[in-house]
Amino acid sequence: MALNPEPGDLPADARIEPLACGRDAALVWDRAEAGTPPDEHERACPHCTAAFADAQRLDSVVHRMATQELEPPSSVMDRVLSAVRTELRPHDVLTLPSPHGPARVSRPAAATVLRHAVDRISGVWARSCRIEQVTAVESRAVDVTLTVTARFGIDLTPVTARVRQLVIAAGEQALGIPVRRVDIHVVDVFEDGSS
Repeated sequence: MALNPEPGDLPADARIEPLACGRDAALVWDRAEAGTPPDEHERACPHCTAAFADAQRLDSVVHRMATQELEPPSSVMDRVLSAVRTELRPHDVLTLPSPHGPARVSRPAAATVLRHAVDRISGVWARSCRIEQVTAVESRAVDVTLTVTARFGIDLTPVTARVRQLVIAAGEQALGIPVRRVDIHVVDVFEDGSS
């Protein structure tokens, strides 16, 4: 496989157009980059001379930039270490009561389980779910805050009561977490046929 394909092998939008004199611009640039002196045509032709000079200037800038010592901003190290420390903290887990000692579940995974339980109810869709664990209580109970979208015209009183029941059941049965409180915020409405 050739490292430098022939111009005919390249797609039309990747080909380098020849100079106005007909010379291949890529060949002129390659000769300039290699340090090969221009031939007789390239010395006499204004198009080749300009392309040769451009290539030499660009090559000079690239080599100068390559030798420069890079000094990252001082905040880069602090930001990297902060991100690493954040990842190491178990901030996004819930502690579950277990006869074999405490178990942990990812907070986003637990929220997905609860949202899925809500989505089974006709006329309502879960949008977000925030779970806060009550650490003062020995049972490791949680408080759940849901935002939902409801179908236009639906009676919200029985629907939100059903949402609350399903969230409590899913928390206790599917996750093994006692649910102490469920706050439901209806933040939008939809009409039948909309998604």
